[in-house]
Amino acid sequence: MAKENKPIDWACVEQDYRAGVMSVRDIARWYGVSHTAINKKAKTAGWGSFRPAAPFEPQRADHSFLSMQRTRPTRALEAPQSAPAVSEPASSTSGR
Repeated sequence: MAKENKPIDWACVEQDYRAGVMSVRDIARWYGVSHTAINKKAKTAGWGSFRPAAPFEPQRADHSFLSMQRTRPTRALEAPQSAPAVSEPASSTSGR
């Protein structure tokens, strides 16, 4: 069974290539061409080298301002010397 020669939408391939979201092999699978054909076309058409997009990294909060606000050294949490006695509610012994 021979493959049918369907036209390749090189403009869309180039757009996906430049976006860098998918790998070249994924783009090739999507458009039904070989990754080698995409690499050759990119080289001859001057699309530039393939650079995948950087993975998403959430911004870390800058907590340096917290250290500037401290005026006295912090102490470790200590257990109270004597715990206050907990009074229990008086139970009613009257009958119902």
